[in-house]
Formats: sequence, C-alpha cells, structure tokens
Amino acid sequence: MRNYPQKGFKWIMELFFPIRCLACNKYGKYLCRNCLRTINISTEFNCIGCNIPSNYGATCENCRNKWHLDSLFICADYNNQIVSKLIHKMKYSYISECSKHLAEIAKEYIERFPKNTFNHSAVIPVPLSPSRLNWRGFNQAELIARSISKKIGAKMDADILIRNIMRKPQAQIKQKEERLINITDSFSVRQKRKFPVSVLLVDDVCTTGATLNECARVLKQNGSVKVDALVIARG
Repeated sequence: MRNYPQKGFKWIMELFFPIRCLACNKYGKYLCRNCLRTINISTEFNCIGCNIPSNYGATCENCRNKWHLDSLFICADYNNQIVSKLIHKMKYSYISECSKHLAEIAKEYIERFPKNTFNHSAVIPVPLSPSRLNWRGFNQAELIARSISKKIGAKMDADILIRNIMRKPQAQIKQKEERLINITDSFSVRQKRKFPVSVLLVDDVCTTGATLNECARVLKQNGSVKVDALVIARG
C-alpha cells in the first residue's frame, strides 16, 4: 500500500514517455531480447598498455613497469550502436535500468570462459566522486558489478575504494599520458579492512585505462596481489 505514490508516478511517466528498445523501438524495455542477441560478444584480447594481442588481455611484459592492472576483459565493441546508446542513456540521461542490459552482455561474455577464469576474491566497482554520485543518483559501475558478482559467485565490495579528488573529467582529456597524470592519487582505500587477494574491477567504459590502472595501483599498495578488470566496452 505504501508504494502507491511511486507506482502512480511510474505509471504516468510510462504513459507519456513509454520505454522503447533503443534498437528496434519495440515497447517494453530499453533493449529487447531479440536485439540483445544481435550484439557481437568480443573475442579479441589486447594488452591495456600497448594494445598488442595478449593471452586473455594480460598486460604484456614491456608494459608491466607502468601498468598495475594484470588483465583487461572487454565484453563488446563500443562502436556497436546498441552498446553505445545503452551506455549514453545510462550515464547522461540517468536511466539506471540500462545497467541491467549491460550486465546481461557482461554475463554472456563471462559464460564463454572456463569456470576458473573469474575465480576472484571480490568484485569491486570503480567508484564515482561524491558530487558525481549525488548528481547522477547511482554508480553505473556498481549496478553492473552487482550482477557480475552473483554470476561468478564472488563478494561485491563497493566500499573498499574511495574517489576522494574531483579533477577534470577523464572524458574531456584525449591524451593517454595526460589522463594518467590527471587521475593519479584520485583514489584511496578504507583502512582497517582485510583486502581481497584477487580483485575483479568493473566499469562501464575504458578509454585509455588510466582510471582502472590507478585503482589497481592503490589496491596492490594495500595488499591485493592480482587485479583484473572487466568493462562493457573500450571507447
């Protein structure tokens, strides 16, 4: 009974602004089941630093002196219009429901690997700054990470990493070196915590990888031994 006002508001919104599939315009969901099946799951693996082909996205030996992330898993192609529309709708129109469809892409991607590939101790979403979180109302990485953690049977820990510095948004910086500098020391960890040995970082999009790399650096400084990352797409 207490949910009547919220249900009424939702009913009014759907009446005047009905939800349609971003691909085929069918009513009901932002991505229908048929259009979800048309998305090609990525089968390519490249080093996060130099982008050369590597085994399961492992960081190559030449890049390990600079890159703290051990492996990068990329679920789909950002140039796929359905994928990019879902991400934009979620991040810039603040529609959290799109995260469910992005999580479905991630789960299908994970299913194609041997079971022991994602045997991580914890799944950790890349955190937003407090101001960005308040503005958007949700952390898209956390919503996706929650589904992934259930899929691989690992605990999700959304509190271990803190984004404590608000700098120029990474999306506004084009050069990789500038991004690495801009994001340095932007993250810290909650102390008096037992840090997971192996971590799967989760985010929606990776561009240069600077944010993921900085998260990996901080986690390893505080006791994590292995840090991989999984993103929906690389922009």
